Amino acid sequence: MSDCSPDTYLVAARELLVAVGQRHPHMPSEQRALVQEAIEHVDRVQDARGRDR
Repeated sequence: MSDCSPDTYLVAARELLVAVGQRHPHMPSEQRALVQEAIEHVDRVQDARGRDR
């Protein structure tokens, strides 16, 4: 994946975070909150990148 664009990495990161949340439904609430925060961060970065184009 060394020749992939940053957008590709962002999509992959978001998919991975969502999968973690789905595969581990009984994780402690603190960890669940961190996963959700990371998903929201990726979403904000994607939105910002879209505005910069």
